[in-house]
This record gives sequence, C-alpha cells and structure tokens, in this order.
Amino acid sequence: MSGPTVFRYLFIFIIAITGILFGFFDFGSPYYLELVDESGVVQLTLPLDEGEKFTLSYSHSVHRTPVNEIFQVSAKGQLMLVATEFTSLGVGTPFLPEEGELKEVDGKLVLEGLNRVFNQLQIRPHPLTKHCLLHRQGRYLLTDYVGAGTLVTVRVIERGIDRLFN
Repeated sequence: MSGPTVFRYLFIFIIAITGILFGFFDFGSPYYLELVDESGVVQLTLPLDEGEKFTLSYSHSVHRTPVNEIFQVSAKGQLMLVATEFTSLGVGTPFLPEEGELKEVDGKLVLEGLNRVFNQLQIRPHPLTKHCLLHRQGRYLLTDYVGAGTLVTVRVIERGIDRLFN
C-alpha cells in the first residue's frame, strides 16, 4: 500500500473507533461543579446536568440558624440562585416582595423565584458557618477541602473532551 492509502485507512479506522466509543459509553453529565482553592487547584468536582439543583448550606453568622441557598445550572451553564430556605427573619435575611415570593413550607421560610445568575461564588468557609455543598445524596463540608478562612470559588464548567476519561 502506498503512503496516502495507509493514512486514509488509518483515518477511517480512528473515526470508526471514536464513533463506537461515543455510541456505547455514557460519558456522564454535561457540566461539573468545581470547588477551586486560592491557588487555582480544583479540590472537588461533582457532575451536574442542565437544570439540576444543588444546595449551598451554612449557618447564618448572626442568627446561628441554618440557611440553604438552592442553585441550579442554567441553560447557559451558569449558577442560578432559585430559592433560599431559612428559619427566621432578621438581619441579613431577605424578606421584601421584590426579592422573590416568600412562603412557609414545613416550618421553614422559603424565598422562591429569585433566578439570580452568577458566573461563580466566592466563599471563605469557617467551622462556625459550616459551609457545605449538598449534591445528589452527598454532603461536602468545604473545610474538609480547604483551610478555614481560605477563599474558595464554586463554579460550573462544561465537560470537555479532556474530562471524559477522568
């Protein structure tokens, strides 16, 4: 076989194998939720589907009561705050009509209809505030991944070809 013919068959073979791999394997969710430390190192990666919800949970710094901020992945792959759950009104808790629709559900105050979009969240977790991510069936305490007071970034990224085999 001549050189060009060999390359043509090799090219066809590679395309065929690639098609088979993509046809037979489910490569998972189209997005990842990442926790990135101050130096840019990814400390935690969680799969996310478009529209899937996850929660940032913490203890309110003034009231010392639990707060759940419920996010979902927007159609553009951004973080969208869709609701906040808390147990008492007061300093630092939203309550105005323009902030969303406030309801009482199972003894909790739930502010819905927020739909606030963020490119990323920056947090300084602390043992007192107990910041954690609630994702699917898991609970991920942020201070298990970074030191107390360390600036961390929570962001959504699209799955890339380099992540398919991780």
